[in-house]
Amino acid sequence: QKMNVSYNMTIESPCDLTTGYSFILQSVLGVLAFSTLVLKRYREPKIERRPFGIWVADTAKQALGMLEMHFVNLAFSELLKNQQCISYLVNFMLDSTVGLLIVYTMLSVVSCVVNWKNVVPLRSGEYGTPFKLTYWLAQCGVYLAVMLAEKLVVGPLVMLPFWKIVFDAILPKNAKVRTIIVIFIVPFTVNVFMFWIVDSILMQKKKKQLTNLSVHYHPLPKDRYTVEEGEEDSNNSSPGSDAEVERRRP
Repeated sequence: QKMNVSYNMTIESPCDLTTGYSFILQSVLGVLAFSTLVLKRYREPKIERRPFGIWVADTAKQALGMLEMHFVNLAFSELLKNQQCISYLVNFMLDSTVGLLIVYTMLSVVSCVVNWKNVVPLRSGEYGTPFKLTYWLAQCGVYLAVMLAEKLVVGPLVMLPFWKIVFDAILPKNAKVRTIIVIFIVPFTVNVFMFWIVDSILMQKKKKQLTNLSVHYHPLPKDRYTVEEGEEDSNNSSPGSDAEVERRRP
């Protein structure tokens, strides 16, 4: 009897992620998550910052990828009407762990192929000089395709029955509280962490490139740039030339 009461409580107050209340939370989540990248950018030393246009292009790719995964997860959760919160949360946590490794592996393979075949428009983070929109669109297409492929791999794992048992025991029964936890608190915490780490990796690569440039750049002393007239004449003179013969005469 107690089990029936608990089951009825879950059914009577379902978690709906498609209401206006849910979409407000989702919008606030997106703004706050990407605000952390803006904050991070302006706290970094200027020498380590990417040019503003490149930063916007990279950030826009992350935004499109996040939106794609968000709406795919929402569509997936619609298949389980009475378990929307559980389905969305499981999808999100799998995307942020196993899925992240899959995406990283796929992008690494794509990067190797792009460098091998020298496909310039698909080199991640390089958009040409001046900026070429076609390069950015091509890279977005590859990134979104990789994210979708990851979803096809991870998606079936959501159907495992033990997820419902675990999260039903953890999450509160109240629908609004569940919605706040599933659609805002957990995604905000994980997204901020992921965006910050990924952006830090990108910045570390740029910092390493700048360090390598400074190591390999050795400016010559001023006098090394000036060639004395005699030295220039001797460099330009062959052993048998008239100038060399005149110099050897007593």
